[in-house]
Amino acid sequence: MRIGLAPLLLSSLFLRAKKALAETAESKASAQGEHKAATKDLAEEEKELQELHHDCLDRATSFEDAVSTRKEELKALSEAKKVIVEATGGAVKQTYGSMVQSSFLQVRSRTSSKSSSSEESNALHVVRRLALDTHSEGLLGLSQKMSKLIRTGTETGVSPFGKLRGMIASMLSALESEAASEATKKAYCDNELGETSENAGNKEDEVEKLSTKIDVMTASTKKLKMEVAELQKELADLARTKAHMDKLRADEKAAYVVNKPEMEQGLESVKTALKVLREYYGTGVSTGAADVIIGTLEVVESDFSKGIAAMNAEEEAAQTEYETVTKENAVSQVGKEQDVKYKVAEHKSLDKSIAEFNADKDGVNEELGAVKQYQARLEKECIAMPVAFEERKQRREKQIAGLREALEALGGQSMLELNAGSKSLRGSSPADN
Repeated sequence: MRIGLAPLLLSSLFLRAKKALAETAESKASAQGEHKAATKDLAEEEKELQELHHDCLDRATSFEDAVSTRKEELKALSEAKKVIVEATGGAVKQTYGSMVQSSFLQVRSRTSSKSSSSEESNALHVVRRLALDTHSEGLLGLSQKMSKLIRTGTETGVSPFGKLRGMIASMLSALESEAASEATKKAYCDNELGETSENAGNKEDEVEKLSTKIDVMTASTKKLKMEVAELQKELADLARTKAHMDKLRADEKAAYVVNKPEMEQGLESVKTALKVLREYYGTGVSTGAADVIIGTLEVVESDFSKGIAAMNAEEEAAQTEYETVTKENAVSQVGKEQDVKYKVAEHKSLDKSIAEFNADKDGVNEELGAVKQYQARLEKECIAMPVAFEERKQRREKQIAGLREALEALGGQSMLELNAGSKSLRGSSPADN
């Protein structure tokens, strides 16, 4: 009789141990829920949040110890049960009949149907620990759904094994898709930022080159305008000099025209007087006084002749000098006027080029402004993020590795099964980053 009761007693102990394990898991889920509620309600109280976090970690540690202890207990009970069943099967049948055997088989059946609870609990523990470690709302939500599913399975006797794997696989697929999408975004950002920075640099160089050209041409046109002003001043001086020379020449010419006839008339008068006197005194009548008069007139004649010769020479020299200087001034004037013409044309051409280059510079500056705006938007989108890409990448990789560990805790999964499960549960949301 005692031997017959031993398998039932061990089975009962086995079930009680499993029930205690489930209750422990339930207690852990409840503690996690309390932790989340306290976190939301006391967000301002950082100190209390930290204390609560440490409390949850302590509970998680206690839970791990409890799980380990329960595993050892279950293992010992399972081995004892196996030995008793194998060694006492015949005796039990003979002693208790088919009724005991039937009951015992039913206990075995129920035990077998729940043999995966340890794996499910392990998977749940992995997800919860991962949610705490990575501060992920999504994983915390997943752990709560898993806990509810496991609890429902325990109450109904229906194994949640497949659904648990599907939920984890869906979350894993979402995280991997998110990682791939963000890696693509990172590559896009790196490429766009590089090209935009290079484009902005090229535009800035182009603006600098245009500015240098404009500065050089502005200096050149300024110099040309100064030279034109100087030439125009010199031309004005030439015009004034010519006017002054023309007046002097006219005055000299007028005096010559007046004085020359008078000198010539005086000379002719003296010559006539000398002719009369010479004719008179040539007849033989001669006195000393006559000689003095004739001599004086001859001196006057000579002076008048010299004066006329000098007057003619001066007039000729003045006219020659006037013509020479006038010709030189005319040549200089033509040269300066040509210089003015060329320099005016050149500085007008430079002014036109300056205007065109300024328009080009304005256009490039406008393009540079557009590039800078796009660069600012890119930097805001790609750089100015709450968490750096590398940090998010490391955290997501940790989450992916943890979910794979949870899948392994459920017995592993092939990539084909994983993809199938992910496609069937695409509605699940990924872990928060």
